Amino acid sequence: MRPPSNLQVDLEGNMSMAAGGSSSHITLKKIKYDVFISFRGEDTRSNFTSHLHNAFCRAKIKAFIDEDDLKKGNEISPTLLRAIEESKLCLIILSKDYASSRWCLDELAHIVHCKKTDGQSEVLPVFYNVDPSDVRKQQGSYAVAFAKLEERFEDEKLQAWREALRKIADLSGWASNSFRFESTLVDKIVDDVIEKLKDISMARDAYLQGLFEACSFLENIREESKKHEPDHLKNKLYSELLKVRSPHSIMLQFEKERLRRKKVLIVFDDVDDPQQLEQLFNASWFGPESRIIVTSRDQQVLRNIGVSGTFKE
Repeated sequence: MRPPSNLQVDLEGNMSMAAGGSSSHITLKKIKYDVFISFRGEDTRSNFTSHLHNAFCRAKIKAFIDEDDLKKGNEISPTLLRAIEESKLCLIILSKDYASSRWCLDELAHIVHCKKTDGQSEVLPVFYNVDPSDVRKQQGSYAVAFAKLEERFEDEKLQAWREALRKIADLSGWASNSFRFESTLVDKIVDDVIEKLKDISMARDAYLQGLFEACSFLENIREESKKHEPDHLKNKLYSELLKVRSPHSIMLQFEKERLRRKKVLIVFDDVDDPQQLEQLFNASWFGPESRIIVTSRDQQVLRNIGVSGTFKE
């Protein structure tokens, strides 16, 4: 299946096609992780952070953790910067010696920058055996850390780090001293993060739906195609797009004209045969600036469709 001449192919997720003559690009931040965990390895890697990461894994939350100790050299690793930008939520574990690591502080400054400029959905602090006021005012172990940093770094960088710590300390989070058992703290964080991720997902869905006049998400097309005739998925698709009870009315010229005036968003999930798309839609039926996103486990399927680029998670 090759895209028709009026079908612009560009990259959004695995593949997206913009139907219609005048297409505008819609930019959404690429998301790869649910949570990015920022922590001081020497403080918490083998205990609290490890326990929290394992709890996220059990809850099927995709968390990025620097398992390869990428905080080396003079600059923060591009891999870490990219992981921050591709995460829905950033979790900062502020431990006793967090501020003694210039890499942790650079990481934190980038997280704060992303929250300000890119609308990072959530940034949540965990005050692990430290008082939030010590972080905010750089007292106690944080004062000791900055006394040493002042010997090595210029004022501009120091001020950026101090401001990042102040902003993080003012955010709502969790204080380990409020929990009798560490396991209870871990469970509470996981439960709260799940709720935050649900809110983020709902907000993202609402944003997408606000950009379009009609939306449809057809999931598990590979499996559904085995269970049902092609008309089953086709009827579901056009019932959602036209908001009609009788999808057979799509055969009417009037309904086709209605559809051509609609700016639609359609997601075809898990396609394993280009013919599945041929049976479901005609690109000329959708209005200008519409978007069609296709996901597939098979790169060859996307090539056969005729995409200009793919993203592999």
